[in-house]
Amino acid sequence: TEDKEETTTNNNGNKDTTNESSSDSNTNKDDIIFIDQDPNAFSVLLNCMRSGMVYLPQNDPYLSKKTLLLAEYLGIHGFIITVKATTMKNVSRRDDYLSDEISEAAQFDVRFGSFRSAVSKGILPTCFFPPGDDLTIRVSDRVFHASKSILVDKSGYFGRL
Repeated sequence: TEDKEETTTNNNGNKDTTNESSSDSNTNKDDIIFIDQDPNAFSVLLNCMRSGMVYLPQNDPYLSKKTLLLAEYLGIHGFIITVKATTMKNVSRRDDYLSDEISEAAQFDVRFGSFRSAVSKGILPTCFFPPGDDLTIRVSDRVFHASKSILVDKSGYFGRL
């Protein structure tokens, strides 16, 4: 490509020289969309839109929350429906949806209210992720952590969980 040099004058009256590729000069500035939001959250959403898979960074709850709220702000309905349906499946500890994603999302709305409210209350993103096998047991003032499958296997009491 052909390079050209462009000189502009900044606010102080000094001249700035920049190099610009001729292929870049064909870009119409009207084609550029500016979104004043977190670029990391937007990156997560863009990857989801490209792949068709809903992913949230489980090890970064703050980024997950920002991504959820940005999805709502931008109106990315497919993403939101999948998050709601997956959350309902995980809260109910089911391997599959009882019905389609839209019906599951509607159940989410009945149970948790608005999407933003679920994020504010900490329901999302926490319940979006599948429940682990970890079990926290509080006995008086002490807290114990154990594997649920081991406790169920070793004790009839925990089999009722």
